[in-house]
Amino acid sequence: MDRVDPMHPRDDVGEAADAYAAAPLLNCLLREVAEPAAGSVPRSGERHVYRLPAGGRLLRVRGGRRPAEPEVYAAGAWHRLTHPELVKLTAEELRRHTGLSNSELPAEMIDSRDAVAALLVARAGAAPPEDPYQRSEQSLITGHPYHPAPKARGGGPVAGWLPY
Repeated sequence: MDRVDPMHPRDDVGEAADAYAAAPLLNCLLREVAEPAAGSVPRSGERHVYRLPAGGRLLRVRGGRRPAEPEVYAAGAWHRLTHPELVKLTAEELRRHTGLSNSELPAEMIDSRDAVAALLVARAGAAPPEDPYQRSEQSLITGHPYHPAPKARGGGPVAGWLPY
C-alpha cells in the first residue's frame, strides 16, 4: 500500500483522486495482461509502451512505482485516458483475457476512486491524529497497489471510509 504524506491534497481533488485510482488499475493491466512492446524497456519515470493482447491496442504509461498518465494509440496519435475510460479499458481487457464477464467490477473501480476523493476532502480539513498507529493507518488512503478497486466498499456509501 502506498503511503501518502499527511498534507493537503492538490486544489483539484477530482484530479488527485483520478491519479491515485489510476495507479492500481494500471498495475493490474501491466501485471495481468499487458506485454511490453518491442523495444520498450521499462525504466522508472519514463514512458513505456505495452500491447494489450486481447484488444490489440497499445497503451503508453509513465513508469515507476505508481504508473501514471495512461494513453492509448488510436487514429495515428496518442490519446490521454480519463479515469472512466481507463475503467472501461481495464474491464474490457480483463474480460477478454479471462473469458469471464464481471459486471460489478467497473462500478467497484468507480466507487474506489470516489472513496479516495472523499478521503482527500476529509483529510484536507482534519488535523492528523496524535496516535502514531492511527496516523499510520490513515496515511494509507489508496489501498492495495495491485487491486483494481482497492477502496471499494461493496456498494456502501463513499463516506463509509471516513470514520477510519
